Amino acid sequence: MWEETYAKARDIWAISRIEEINIGGDGEKGIKQGLEYFPGARYRLDPYHLSKNLIEALWYDEET
Repeated sequence: MWEETYAKARDIWAISRIEEINIGGDGEKGIKQGLEYFPGARYRLDPYHLSKNLIEALWYDEET
């Protein structure tokens, strides 16, 4: 999947000139493998999973 994604992105954009690449997902290993194809890219939880994890971690604190 990532080889094909990188090839398509390379055809559209000058990858070496992109200043910031973020790869977002749910934390699964397969998504994080994209970091191997896009040098300098950063992995981030997508907004849905970030919110879900925060709610699970902080559910007990009403003020938070």
